[in-house]
Amino acid sequence: MARFALSAGPAVRTARRIGARFFHVHDPELLVAALRLKAGGATVIYDAHEQLPDQVQSKAWIPRPLRRPAAWLARRLEEAAVRRLDAVVAATPAIERRLAPLARRTLVVRNFPILEEFPAPQDPFSQRPRRA
Repeated sequence: MARFALSAGPAVRTARRIGARFFHVHDPELLVAALRLKAGGATVIYDAHEQLPDQVQSKAWIPRPLRRPAAWLARRLEEAAVRRLDAVVAATPAIERRLAPLARRTLVVRNFPILEEFPAPQDPFSQRPRRA
């Protein structure tokens, strides 16, 4: 919650100091900053790579009785932002279906890893060395 409440100000100040006119926002916590940048004349694209309301409802740090209201609030904020921003890049067709009716423009970019490029180890997990 602190990230949501406190990230917009520093992000907008940094963006204005840089002087860019185009912004691609990846984190839902930066939607407030995205709206402020848009109001200042910037072109802003929102990269929606999760079903935000579902994700909020699954957060263990949010007390269970507050999860549904928090998810409702997150959905409303995301929808309000999407209506005002220039475009949405959706990571999945399901995200596109949810946001496209609200957005000016949407594009699905399935930028998932190619599993064949990351072969799974053959030995059982319990026999692998413990390392990060």
